[in-house]
Amino acid sequence: MAVSGSRMSHKYIPGMTRQRTQTVQGTKLLGEIEMVLNKISSASSTTERQPTAITRNNTKLSTKVSAIPREKTMATIPEDRAVIDKEAQMRLLKQTLTKEKMMTMFKNMMKLRDVAKPFKKNDYGLEIISPILVNGIAAWHTECKSQTFAFLPIRSIRYLKWDTEKFGREYIQLRLPLKTRYEMRDRFELLRSEDSVHVSVNKVNKALYIIMQDAFEKHSFENEIKPELRFDELEQTIEVIYTSKLKVTAIPAILISDDDPLYVPKINIPDRDPTSDLLWRVCYIPMEEKILQKISRTDKGLRMDSMKVVNALCKQDWRLQVFNPYKLKQVLMHDLDEVIDQSPRWQRLNKDVCIRSLLRKMLDFAKSKNLPHFFDANLNLLKHLTDQQFQFMIPPLERLLGNDRELIKNLQRARQETESSSDSDDE
Repeated sequence: MAVSGSRMSHKYIPGMTRQRTQTVQGTKLLGEIEMVLNKISSASSTTERQPTAITRNNTKLSTKVSAIPREKTMATIPEDRAVIDKEAQMRLLKQTLTKEKMMTMFKNMMKLRDVAKPFKKNDYGLEIISPILVNGIAAWHTECKSQTFAFLPIRSIRYLKWDTEKFGREYIQLRLPLKTRYEMRDRFELLRSEDSVHVSVNKVNKALYIIMQDAFEKHSFENEIKPELRFDELEQTIEVIYTSKLKVTAIPAILISDDDPLYVPKINIPDRDPTSDLLWRVCYIPMEEKILQKISRTDKGLRMDSMKVVNALCKQDWRLQVFNPYKLKQVLMHDLDEVIDQSPRWQRLNKDVCIRSLLRKMLDFAKSKNLPHFFDANLNLLKHLTDQQFQFMIPPLERLLGNDRELIKNLQRARQETESSSDSDDE
């Protein structure tokens, strides 16, 4: 009986070994995931720490000066010293400024009557309503890093209803009334494109920049940071800069109706015509980020971290680079839409489970050659790819899903590439 018992026990050894190997592999996988996330966060934090190091010498001065009561400071310190006091306080404000504080500061500033007035009444006839402030990932992003946007919805020009021409589901052009022989001057001359028929994207951008200049000049900025307003001619971008690392990108957005998405001039990746002065692109970012913020609050950033790891995996394999951060965001929302229905404890899953779930969803979309936009099922975000690109994409996804060792090896490679790119940025 002892012999037969020992023989019977040997039958379980392969299964026990297999289970132990899986446990070791699982632990190693989770460790690699955390290491990749640490490298991603350290790469972004090193760039954000740089401006602080420059102004560190002034911190003691600003702390001492700000500790003096305001009445005593203004009464006893000479005028030039009072100027130094104010500059020190501004430096301290900038050093302690966070993204959340900046967004609140911008939002409150735009509500002020003297700032808001030029947006309602201006020489261009643009009727601009309250800005939509968003922190997120856009369709034109190449990095999996959130950016702060202020979408400035334009309801109308000269109170006329928008006359739109649609190109597929992603693009529109805006027609303007032609000048009649009874009109002394063209009411829309300042915003007409070269074809004299449509609204010019570049002219609207420049008009918004001038309107914002006028609005900022009307505000005193007494005890707050005065942001620098900058217009990038090449990128056709308006930036409201608070510090070297904290800024708000202001984007004009066409609001056709409250039920429609916004349309913005920013170029998609890929785009129908990147050089066009007439095309406005569909934009669901405010709606997308509202969902993602709720998800992050519920799962404490679990899925956003998983998306960052998957993005790192995609960047180091040329066959998967078609899945840019914006497309991965769509994959995440589709995946979660299914997971919430199937798993009541979806917010308590591990990172490795979430990463595999995203990779599995990517594989499904690659096989079907269709990644529908989360808010528009008829808009295929992979329609520009060839059959050969889809064929190249499927094998690496299958290997990552079918083999833990392959996934660990790719994570190690992604970690090394993240480390080397952050080192080159520091130089």
